[in-house]
Amino acid sequence: MAVMTRRAFAVVLLALLGACGPTAGAGGCASAQFLVASPGGLQCVDQRGRVVARLVGLPALAAPALATRQLTTGRIFFALTAVVDPKTGFGSDLMSVAPDGSDLRLVLAHESDNVFYDAPSLDKSGSFLYFHRAAKISRNGAYLGTDSTIERLDLASGHRTVVVHDAADPAISPDGKLLVYVRLADGRGDSLWAVDPAGTNARNLLRGHGFAQIQTPRFAPNDDRIAFSAAGHVAPTSAGLPHLAHLGIPSELYVVRADGTGLRSIATSADDVIPGWSPDGASIAFISTGTLFVADIASGSTRTVAAMQFPNGDVVWLR
Repeated sequence: MAVMTRRAFAVVLLALLGACGPTAGAGGCASAQFLVASPGGLQCVDQRGRVVARLVGLPALAAPALATRQLTTGRIFFALTAVVDPKTGFGSDLMSVAPDGSDLRLVLAHESDNVFYDAPSLDKSGSFLYFHRAAKISRNGAYLGTDSTIERLDLASGHRTVVVHDAADPAISPDGKLLVYVRLADGRGDSLWAVDPAGTNARNLLRGHGFAQIQTPRFAPNDDRIAFSAAGHVAPTSAGLPHLAHLGIPSELYVVRADGTGLRSIATSADDVIPGWSPDGASIAFISTGTLFVADIASGSTRTVAAMQFPNGDVVWLR
């Protein structure tokens, strides 16, 4: 596995090329429906896909990604890749900011070169933050691989615990009783797994379903449904017959229950996407090929909100 994921590399590259997006004033997302984390910053976006403000000012060339919203407080947590730090080198940190754009905080700083923190996920109480850590392994200057773990941070005490090895993209259930993640095999996300919050009782939620690539599981806000992006999958249709679904790109957006039942494809995308659930759990927003889409889960229909507006990014549905 490369030290930095493909999506992390993309946002950094776009930022360095100056793909900053529309200029907007700082001041929160009071009138916005979505928050988009992209090379343009943390952008407040209305229901028509227009950028109306930036949530907070960030350093030049800094690229926020993989934002999430703490349900009880509304506080936004996100990964931030910035310019190379003279002491700790290149990497990404975890940050948080209040919903009105105030109180920007450093939650967890990368400690050395080629260490990346991303995919923050908070439990319902807001006490524990689960996240992914990827760190380069080398000896005598030779790259040997990547140490990829999911950890839990006690936000009050600062105590950290490794929960799962060889894993990425953690997501904690709304009731805090289940942690799902992507298991890595030779650096590739091959299936969706679940453990108890302490890292015990590991099980494969998609046993019998093969994927070429899988990423970014996200729990619905109020139940046990999980949305994720995947490609190269053989899934049963409603008639029980195999349905060959995209042996490579394009990808599909799937929904499955936390017990592994009810797997269903709800949208097709041109590449990997990061699902953002609506507060009522009826729809999922995502960005693909620069376009913001919303997929209706019940009907399986997808509508375009804003075409070619965002070079890259992921969506938090605010209201």
